[in-house]
Amino acid sequence: MDIYYKDNKIDKVKSIKLLGMHTDNDINWKNHVEHVLPKSSAACFLIRKLIHTLNPDILHMVNFAYFHSVLQYGIIF
Repeated sequence: MDIYYKDNKIDKVKSIKLLGMHTDNDINWKNHVEHVLPKSSAACFLIRKLIHTLNPDILHMVNFAYFHSVLQYGIIF
């Protein structure tokens, strides 16, 4: 099925990024997870490096600032 907007054909794409959320033609989470995984991995690395130098309250704030915010974003969608 072709879709037109102002007499211009809209090309079909395999994936799209909308408001920071990645999705594909099947509207599944695989593409988004592939983009979020490196960010969460970097946040885990940072927390592992800081665990011996910062107190638990500061680590909790770092967790929410870096790791939790990456995972939480877009959860409502």
